Amino acid sequence: MKQILIIVIFVFLNSCGNQSKRNEVEELSEPKMDLYTQFDFKPNGKIIYQLYHEYGFTDKVWHLISIVKPESELKLDYKLPLDNTILSKNIDRINLEKFIDSFPIQIIKEYQINSDITISAKEYHNKEFKLNVNHSIGTYSFQKSDSIYMLRIYDEKNGLEYIELKKI
Repeated sequence: MKQILIIVIFVFLNSCGNQSKRNEVEELSEPKMDLYTQFDFKPNGKIIYQLYHEYGFTDKVWHLISIVKPESELKLDYKLPLDNTILSKNIDRINLEKFIDSFPIQIIKEYQINSDITISAKEYHNKEFKLNVNHSIGTYSFQKSDSIYMLRIYDEKNGLEYIELKKI
């Protein structure tokens, strides 16, 4: 009985250590272009923010959020504000809660949602830029393929593009 208790305590302590390791976000000193390869996408402009998150157990999910300062003004497919009814039917794998209010997009919540099943997380932030991307004035587009979901929002006021890619 004593041996079983020791084994159970050892396994518990070991799993707690692994969990805290999983929740760490690797801070990147520069953007990683190779993160876009699996999504078959390449942003156009200066990347000022990246949040890459791989998570899951048997079914893995790859998630990449970027904020880009485009080289020129973008005109995407639809005028803002977002139509959540259309988006929820077409890109249902992207969490749309961050677009409900009129505040700038809240990025940090994305990592926290699935932090308990994180495999890898990486973040880059060029501190020269604020991450204020609004979703009220500008344009947006979305795409969905068999396994990849993409949402792009161009904030005309701040001249920034929000790009969210998810591969299931």
